[in-house]
Amino acid sequence: MNTTTQSAATRALNGASIPAGVPRPLPTRARRPGLIAGAVLLIVGLALTGGLLVSGAAGKTEVLVAAGAVPAGHVLTAGDVRATSVAGDVRAIRAADLATVVGQSAAVGLVPGQLLNRDMLTTATVPAPGQAMIGLSLAPGQFPADGLAVGDQVLAVMIPAAGGSSADASLTARALTTAEVFGLRSDPSSSGATLVTLVVPLNMANQVLAQSAVGRIGLVKVTSAAPTAIPAPARTAAS
Repeated sequence: MNTTTQSAATRALNGASIPAGVPRPLPTRARRPGLIAGAVLLIVGLALTGGLLVSGAAGKTEVLVAAGAVPAGHVLTAGDVRATSVAGDVRAIRAADLATVVGQSAAVGLVPGQLLNRDMLTTATVPAPGQAMIGLSLAPGQFPADGLAVGDQVLAVMIPAAGGSSADASLTARALTTAEVFGLRSDPSSSGATLVTLVVPLNMANQVLAQSAVGRIGLVKVTSAAPTAIPAPARTAAS
């Protein structure tokens, strides 16, 4: 900048007019550090948010859940299950493996939204040939106080009739058959009672049901082959 231009600029700053032909000085733009810092923070925040969304989506897995209530023994179709996204390491069947689920039977009852895993499915027909599936309504005292679980092996025992005399031969409890617990739920029609689904030998189903109808069935949890009869407790002469 020459001396004339510098003088003109000085006069402009001092409020004097600038002669024609002399270039006007460029105005100085005021800096706003607060606005710049806010813009930088906004950009960084948006970048972090986008990264978290991408990371969260990448960490989710499509798995299968029950689309509705499925009873034990039901042969599954594509309409019985649906896909959902879950985060983390979960034990469930991937949605991509739907074809391996369709056609299998539910080994246990399923509730809507329940994650599916392989332990809940079976390729075996339930009940198998020569077996029957029966339902019992049992009151407290007719099965272990600690409860039963699906898959437990039990012994169905005919128990003495209530109020029988001491000389009544029916006071001797008798084992009817071994069975497998297939399902459990509370009995809505009877307070405190439990509905139990058992898989029993076909030729014993009618006997177990007949005794259950008069309240004379009890279940004993076993872990091995059970005896075919259970003697009543020994009675003393005084009794």
